Amino acid sequence: MSVFFPIVSVLMHEDMICVTIRGLPVIGEEESKSQMQIYKNQKLIHSMDVKGFPSSIDSKGRLYFIASKEGFPVMKRSNFRGSGPGISFKIKRIT
Repeated sequence: MSVFFPIVSVLMHEDMICVTIRGLPVIGEEESKSQMQIYKNQKLIHSMDVKGFPSSIDSKGRLYFIASKEGFPVMKRSNFRGSGPGISFKIKRIT
């Protein structure tokens, strides 16, 4: 019998809070999906699956994800676009 404890990331920027629960690894997949919930003014505005795991947020509100590419860890930066149900991310790999 195995016991799994979730890893949770809580990142804050101004009136926005991003809570992410790291997903369990799936055999055959390089990267596990994590569940992210975004709150603004303490109200849930969106919930989504993301690849990678957010590790930090900068002064401009950009999230930095740790992801895997061909078995090696990479850092990716994302920018929020929009708000509410139409929220999306534009993710760029940092070189």
